[in-house]
Amino acid sequence: MKRTVMFSDKEFELVGPQLKLGDKVTFKATSKTLESVTIDKLEKITVLTIFPSISTSICDVQTSEMSKIASEFTNFNFVAISLDLPFTLKEWCGTKNVKNIEVLSDYREREFGKKYGFLIDDLFLLSRGTIVLDKSNKVIYIEQLKQVKTQIDFEKLRNFLKTIK
Repeated sequence: MKRTVMFSDKEFELVGPQLKLGDKVTFKATSKTLESVTIDKLEKITVLTIFPSISTSICDVQTSEMSKIASEFTNFNFVAISLDLPFTLKEWCGTKNVKNIEVLSDYREREFGKKYGFLIDDLFLLSRGTIVLDKSNKVIYIEQLKQVKTQIDFEKLRNFLKTIK
């Protein structure tokens, strides 16, 4: 079944299967220092925040707000992922003084985007969303937005995290 997202007023197809509750998530990505990072053995509940490009105002707000949420829920891991180059992500983190979120790039292989249905075909951007993984890497919460320019529901996420705090 074809899955799509809206980018402004145009519809684009998503690559990969739709992620569902209970699915196990493991992937490799690139850190801000160009190191390969594998997300496979979690020691804590992990919140993944996915966005198209840190240089846009919506993605900037999304990641900044996730940093605030990470400050509230210090017993969880927070990981942000996009297809931005690691240099761009590193510069943004330095400018915004964000240190409590691991920021990763899926630019090399697009593994995350392809495996979990977040890669927007033709645009080579990730769609916007949030995933929460339990300690065994299984999805316990997912929000993937149909309209890329819409912001994620931070209050809904906070309320969910409070139930597992």
